[in-house]
Amino acid sequence: MLVLVIGPSGESGTALLAGVRAALAGDDRFSFPRPQITRRASGNPDSHEPVDRESFELRRAVGAYAMSWQEDGIRYGIPAEIALDLDLGHIVVIAAAHAVIAEASRRFRVSVLESAAASPDAVATLVAELRLLARQLDSVVSLPG
Repeated sequence: MLVLVIGPSGESGTALLAGVRAALAGDDRFSFPRPQITRRASGNPDSHEPVDRESFELRRAVGAYAMSWQEDGIRYGIPAEIALDLDLGHIVVIAAAHAVIAEASRRFRVSVLESAAASPDAVATLVAELRLLARQLDSVVSLPG
């Protein structure tokens, strides 16, 4: 399942997802791919891979992204390799924008989680929601049949 975390943009969103990733480290049910973004690198090297606009457009044209979008003049690309993680039954978690929900839903099984802040409480809430989702998916997979 693809989980779109819709939350604060920019560095606050990066901090939110970094907190969730750290809390779920070691749980192999979850995958946190690094998006490619036409923005300079942040203080967290795991947050994204910076790319220039020309490289981004070339990669998009050759299908290197499972999905891509633009917001506030910045382009975001989610690597096409997420399809393998999804095929393996992993829960793939990405920060996204409202604008990509429809595209993602056409291509993947999607769950949308929203957070208005990047506080420790927001991180804890998202972690609890993701763990609950994982348990629900584990129950469906393990049904006899």
